[in-house]
Amino acid sequence: MAFWKTNTIDPKRSFRFKVLDSSGEWWWVKSIDKPSFEINSNEYQIANHKFKYPGIVSWNDITITILDVELKAKDIMNKFMSSQGYQSPDDCSRGLTKSDHDGKSQGGINILQYDGQGTLIETWKVYGSFIKSVNFGTLDYGKDDFVEIQIVLSYDFAEIDGGPNT
Repeated sequence: MAFWKTNTIDPKRSFRFKVLDSSGEWWWVKSIDKPSFEINSNEYQIANHKFKYPGIVSWNDITITILDVELKAKDIMNKFMSSQGYQSPDDCSRGLTKSDHDGKSQGGINILQYDGQGTLIETWKVYGSFIKSVNFGTLDYGKDDFVEIQIVLSYDFAEIDGGPNT
């Protein structure tokens, strides 16, 4: 039976979410990709038959689009510089590192999804994340749109929690 014929089912809506990190809620987030992954497959031949087996899991990057409010661009640059050990080219005494990375204790980000009554129904915990790229937006005299910043995060893995009772 389809969900629209049953009044007890409430499909998840894409606008009911929050993004959190160790500093608190990112209220300026316009959109975010939920974690996704791909599994490569290996093919083996035995006699006249081919068998496929799952291989290694590879987590896809997450794109976050935020509104450029107050000093967000500067905050993002500071976060990038501190979390990855990045130093400007005039002081290249060390390379890039994931300075906080030690498995699950990595802060990362959390993506929380809610139902129509405001009840938490899903939490994604993203581990080992770091900023892969940032686009600080486009300025244009011909438009009155908000300036948006796109952040691409790369990460090691993610876990999902089904809500408050799991």
